[in-house]
Amino acid sequence: MTVTDYEIASITQDVWRAFVGLEVEGPVPNDEAFTRSTDCGASIDIDGPFRGRVVLGCSPLLASEAAALVYEVAPERVDREMVGEVLAELANQIGGNLKSLLPQGCHLSLPKKMSGSADPADAERLEAAAAAGSPAHCLVSFERDGQRFDVALLSRS
Repeated sequence: MTVTDYEIASITQDVWRAFVGLEVEGPVPNDEAFTRSTDCGASIDIDGPFRGRVVLGCSPLLASEAAALVYEVAPERVDREMVGEVLAELANQIGGNLKSLLPQGCHLSLPKKMSGSADPADAERLEAAAAAGSPAHCLVSFERDGQRFDVALLSRS
């Protein structure tokens, strides 16, 4: 099983376009770590023949813009709950589309909202997989008006 950066990029762009109504640029070069320190995001677990997690990390400004568009409200009316719900749904839709590329029999958990920082275990897995050049690890960065977000596919043992 190999999921490529191109496949993640294509699925992610399609989901953002259809669900949020925004065009996002990606993949974009990125020498930094996964977007997690003061940012927000969501994840969804995959279980079955492939065990892993799809993780979405996003800048707060872009996450708020996406929530304002989805809820059709002015940006100043967006709250944390709205942002979390939109990011969770983005992770769910991206994960669902990626699942079609995985071995038959895989299923998804409910999405989990993250705020403040990504799960430290995810960050450790991302860093370890990147250092080892793991083929089951994909990290793709995207950009919209100078705001970055990342989508990662992690394997779990």
